[in-house]
Amino acid sequence: MPASDEQLREYYREFLAESGSEFAKERVEKKETLPGLITEEKVENFEEGDVRELIRNLWAFRGWTNKDYLVDQVLEDGIENVRTQFRQAFYETEDVAEKFDVLNENVNMLGPASITELLTFTYPDQCAIYNRRAREALQQLGYDVVKRLDTGEEYIEFIETVELLKERLDDVEKQEGNSEIDDLVDVDYFLFYISNLDIDEEDGEEVSEPLDDFDHEEFKQKLLEIGDGLGFDVEDEYEAGPGARLDVRWKTRVANLGVISYAFEVHRKGSRDSALLNLMKAQNADPTLQKLIIVSTKDEIEKFRDEADAISADLTKSISYFEASQVQRAESRLTDLKDILQDADLMVDL
Repeated sequence: MPASDEQLREYYREFLAESGSEFAKERVEKKETLPGLITEEKVENFEEGDVRELIRNLWAFRGWTNKDYLVDQVLEDGIENVRTQFRQAFYETEDVAEKFDVLNENVNMLGPASITELLTFTYPDQCAIYNRRAREALQQLGYDVVKRLDTGEEYIEFIETVELLKERLDDVEKQEGNSEIDDLVDVDYFLFYISNLDIDEEDGEEVSEPLDDFDHEEFKQKLLEIGDGLGFDVEDEYEAGPGARLDVRWKTRVANLGVISYAFEVHRKGSRDSALLNLMKAQNADPTLQKLIIVSTKDEIEKFRDEADAISADLTKSISYFEASQVQRAESRLTDLKDILQDADLMVDL
């Protein structure tokens, strides 16, 4: 059940009292600058430098250190593909669901957070930002929200939920005699504030629910971002050797040791035996691999442990396990840390 009117009014008062003016200023400036990066003329003449500038300005990629990797991935299918898809999404259709689907299905590395950020700052009265903070804040306020956007139809449902919240906030503002929330960008600012209150009141620890299921591609991206944030060179769809393709690799060079790397296999469903065989092939083909890591749910990890033990004691020693909920928590912590450091001018956003 959504938060009561009184509770929402209290949240709003706290939001006004505690929201930072610098962050509010950043959003106002972004409303002015981001649409200018994807004007029709810009899109028609997109070059690598324009893509780089766009990525640098998106909060969805704020946690990434290696922006060059992101640019290379976005341009994987060529700059003409980027021009074509952005032209169709922003200038050849008025349908918001179609705009989302075009970018989501056809431009590498653009996911729900980055796509909805682009759409929201371009159409602040029609679109809403979907990311972890917005989802968790809405859930805390009692609204049902999908855990991941896969289609434009789901995005429309999300927008409708945010619009319902805005209508209630408009009523609160009338009662309070002020007007700080003009569009859905401003609602996102309110949700950002609410997301920072998402703690267990009893012990002060973050709430971390175990995951029964997750999206394979989303968690690959999380692993790439975590590895990049920790200073590793990252690679997806890493081919260690013949018949040994792994979801993600982290690689670094250590003095006196040379290159060391860690390989991740994200397992949502399918044959566990095949996944284990794939890891064994990778280990035999690439001597730099220090650890083989299986990412899955808690229940699946227990099954993997039993099967690995039955296959080989050496394989058991080589494999580590990373529960999906912990991947999610690690990404959240890393993003929050970078936000804190950036706000304190202790990080340079290249």
